[in-house]
Amino acid sequence: MLIDLQCSNMFQPPGFSQHSIVTSLGTLVYYTAETAPWRLPHEAPETRSPLVFLHGFGGGSSAYEWSKVYPAFAFEYRILAPDLLGWGRSEHLQRNYQIEDYLVTLREFLEQTCAGEPVTVVASSLTAALIIRVAIAIPIY
Repeated sequence: MLIDLQCSNMFQPPGFSQHSIVTSLGTLVYYTAETAPWRLPHEAPETRSPLVFLHGFGGGSSAYEWSKVYPAFAFEYRILAPDLLGWGRSEHLQRNYQIEDYLVTLREFLEQTCAGEPVTVVASSLTAALIIRVAIAIPIY
């Protein structure tokens, strides 16, 4: 079940668009810079190295936590800021989430959005620990 929260007043920086990918556990929503002032009309997004911002696991957490920070890096990097499974505008499954759920969806997110290229990740708290586990399991990330 995907909950439509399009009507919420979540801040989305100008030039950033919302996208989604389907993982084995559900749909993840993410934000990336696509238009001016961050990108020239003829520039392909893949020309920049990916920089992923992962939010924490506190009440009401989402990519919004980083939405006033990641635009500062958009001229230099291809920004990816997902709402993790069960948070923000991503799918909210009726289940007790386990650490393995997040490890799987983080890995699948990186595989689908970064196509095996090296990735720099900014994360805090528990998501930092999770992405370290993903990096150990799949060293390219």
